[in-house]
Amino acid sequence: MTAQPLAGLRMVVTRAAHQAPELAKPLADLGAEVILLPTIGIGPPADPVPLAAAAARAIDYDWLFLTSVNAAEAFLPLVAPSEHRPRVGVVGAATSRRVAELGWRVDVTPPEFTAEALADALQAQEVAGKRILIPVGDLAREILPNALKARGAKVDLVVAYSNQPPSGTAARARSLYIAGATPDWSTFVSPSAFDNLVEMTGSDPLRRSRIASIGPTTSAAVRARGLKVAAEPAEHTVLGLVAAIVEAVSQRA
Repeated sequence: MTAQPLAGLRMVVTRAAHQAPELAKPLADLGAEVILLPTIGIGPPADPVPLAAAAARAIDYDWLFLTSVNAAEAFLPLVAPSEHRPRVGVVGAATSRRVAELGWRVDVTPPEFTAEALADALQAQEVAGKRILIPVGDLAREILPNALKARGAKVDLVVAYSNQPPSGTAARARSLYIAGATPDWSTFVSPSAFDNLVEMTGSDPLRRSRIASIGPTTSAAVRARGLKVAAEPAEHTVLGLVAAIVEAVSQRA
C-alpha cells in the first residue's frame, strides 16, 4: 500500500465543524482532498429548562444512558457532584472516553457501537421497573428507549442538544453536488448528517459519490433512501471508517 492511498480523491466530511478535524486530518494525511461540509451543527436545546430539571434529579434514576459524545458533554456537567449516581451505559469508544474524562464511571458499553447493541448488552441486567434517563438530540431515533420499555423499564428522554445545519450549508451542498463535479466520496458518522444532506440536495446526486458510513444505524439511513454504502468499518470508530475507505479504494484500484 502506498503512503498516500487516497491521493487524487475528493472527500466530503459532513461532521459538525468542531468535530470534523478528527476525520478530516487522517483522510488528508493519506492524500485525500478534504472538503468540509458540516451538515449538522450542535447547539443548546430550544428549551433548556427540561434538561436542567433532569440533571437536578439525576440521582433519582437507576441508569443513565449516553449514546453520543454530544449527549455526554451537554448533560454530565449539569449534574451536581454526589455520592449517589445512576449507573451509566454508553454507546461507542469515544463516548466512553469522554464520560470518563468528565469524571463518571462507565458500567456498560457494548462491543458493537449501536443503540441496539447497548439494549442487548443489558440482557444480563434486570431493567424491568428500573428508572432510566436518556439525554438525546432533538432528532434522535427511539430504538433504544423502545427496546428498554419493551423490557419493562421506565424510560425518560430529555433533549440535551439541538442538531441543525449551519447557515449557508444548503447552498454550498447544492453547489458541490449539483452544480459542481461530484465528490468521489461522502462520509457520514450519523444518520442526521446524512438525512440533512439529502434534504438539501436530494438523493440522486449522491448516487454519483461513493458513501462511507461509520456503522449500521447510519448505513440503514443511507439504504432507506435507496442508496448504497461503499465502506462501513467493523469497528465503528472514526479511524475504523478511515481504514474501511482505504480498503475500499484499494480493492477498486
